Amino acid sequence: MSHKNSSYTGYQKKGYERPRSNSFNGNRKSFGNGFKGGFEKDRRYYKKSFFDKYSYLDKGSNENEDSLDTHVESSTYISDEVSEDIANDIRVEVMYAKIHRAVVTDCKLDYVGSISIDKKLMRLSGIVSGMKVEVLNINNGERFTTYAIEAQENTGIVQINGAAARKAQSGDIVIILAFANIALKHAKKLSSKVIFVDSKNRPLESNKGIYR
Repeated sequence: MSHKNSSYTGYQKKGYERPRSNSFNGNRKSFGNGFKGGFEKDRRYYKKSFFDKYSYLDKGSNENEDSLDTHVESSTYISDEVSEDIANDIRVEVMYAKIHRAVVTDCKLDYVGSISIDKKLMRLSGIVSGMKVEVLNINNGERFTTYAIEAQENTGIVQINGAAARKAQSGDIVIILAFANIALKHAKKLSSKVIFVDSKNRPLESNKGIYR
C-alpha cells in the first residue's frame, strides 16, 4: 500500500506518529486540544461543586464568612442555661485540710494499714477517723494514699502503718492532705484549713493556720 493514498502520509513526513485510531480523524493536534478542553471543563465543574457544598470555607465574600461563623458556633458553643445545669452536676476534688510538715514518729509494718495522727491535730484540721488522706514524703518524694485513725491526744504521734511503712521512716517530714468531693458551684466557697506544726508535731499558733 502506497503512503501517498494514506490519510496519515502528511503527518509521517512531518515527524508525527501514526494515529492508532480512526477516531482521531488523522489529527493528533486536534485531539490534544479537545482532551485538554474536556479536562479543564471537568476541573471547573468539580471545583464549583466543592465550594457549593462547603461554601462556608470560601472566604471570598462576607456572606460565606458569616456562614463559617454560624457553623462553628452551632457545633462548639452551648447556651448559658445548659452550661449552668452542667456545672451544677459536676463534682470536683478540692483540698479540704492539710497538716503541713509533720514529723514521722514511727513506722510499723505489721500494724493495720493507716496513718495514726494525734487526735488534736485531726480535730484542728477537720480530718476525721477513717477519712482518705494522701501523704507526701518530703525526704524521699514518695506519695501514697491511706486513711487516718486517731492517736492519743497531745502526744504528737504521726505514725505510718502497714504497707505504707515501706515508704517512710522515723524522722521523715511529711505533708498530710485530705480532699473533699463537692459540687463545682460550692468549690469557690470552701475554705481549706492548714495546720502548721513544729518539730514535735505541736500546732503552731499563727494566723497562717487558715487560708484560702
